[in-house]
Formats: sequence, structure tokens, C-alpha cells
Amino acid sequence: MGLALKYQNKGRQRCRREYGKSVNGLCPECDQVAKLHLHHIDGDTFNNTESNILRICQPCHSRMERSAGRIGRRSRLTISNLAKIHERDSIGGHLYSSKDLGMEFGYSANHIRSIRRGDRDPVPIELQPKAVEVPADYVPHNKVGKPRALSAEQVDEIQGVIPMGGGVDLGKGRALVLAEKFGVNVNTIYKARSGRGCYGGA
Repeated sequence: MGLALKYQNKGRQRCRREYGKSVNGLCPECDQVAKLHLHHIDGDTFNNTESNILRICQPCHSRMERSAGRIGRRSRLTISNLAKIHERDSIGGHLYSSKDLGMEFGYSANHIRSIRRGDRDPVPIELQPKAVEVPADYVPHNKVGKPRALSAEQVDEIQGVIPMGGGVDLGKGRALVLAEKFGVNVNTIYKARSGRGCYGGA
């Protein structure tokens, strides 16, 4: 996952925390009852002002993102490249062959033909929205899966506890005391104690 996408997803997470997750309702765009998603009108996922948020269904969400050029239809072609693809001679035929243009622009001849037929409507580079600018001070988290609820020091403390009467098993009372002390579920204490799950390498 690229840095820009991680940054955008962080904004989406903040938006969901503020406005809640998808809910069922009437889509204001197509008047269909469906699961409504949170759409950022200006494309900035960190702009979570109420005027920039629209609850719409998934098909309308995709259509709006596509029409804004934020998904799909992107191309390496420029406006002049597309003009050259559509250019015709005096008889009305295409001036350049699809094969030659494909080699020139780095596409297959079939891709060029599909543009000429109108099956593809690529957005030229000059008209594509600017790439998301990631702030210089943004540091993405690289955690995989569920994050640990306990620090390494807390795990060391839990594993260092000597139960009453010796042995290795924590009594339920001792585990509850530790769970309250660290603000976690008692099962997390047992996992940390035995080195299971994400605490295996602690």
C-alpha cells in the first residue's frame, strides 16, 4: 500500500469515528434504499466538515469518484496524444495506424482501437486531479493485524509475577488485579503470561 493511500485511509478512519459507519437509508442521488457510505465531496478525506460529507450508496459513490477522475479512466496519455489518436485524414479515415500509435504511446493496438470506438474514455494527464499531497510530518503506522494492548515492559512484569504457593499459573484473583492495573481484559493477561498470540515474541 502506497503512502498516499495510507494517508487517505487514515482520514477515512477519522471520518467513520466522527460520523459512524455505513447505515441503511435512502440515497439522495438515486432515491434507492441501500447501505449508505460516507463520500468526501472534494476528495480530501481529512476534510470532515459536515458540508463536505455526503451519505450515498456504493454505486453512486463509485460513479461520483469516477466522474471526478479519482478512480478509473486515468491514463498516461496527454491531450495531444488523444488528439493524434482521433486525427483523421482528408478522406475521413484515421491518419495514424493503431499499431504505430500503440508502439509510440506504450499501449496495445487494441487499446488504441477501443479509444477510437469510444469503449474507453481516458482522462488525459493534464485533466487528472492532483495527487494527494502527504504532509512531510506524516508517519504511517506499519502494524499488521491487531495491535498489542500491553507494552513490552508490562508483559515482562506479568511474566515476572510469582504466584502464591509457587508454580507458573496465575490465580484468577492475581490475573484480575493485573487486568485492572493495566486496563485490559483478563484474557490478555493470560496470553501475555503464557506468551501466546501477539505476545509470543515479547
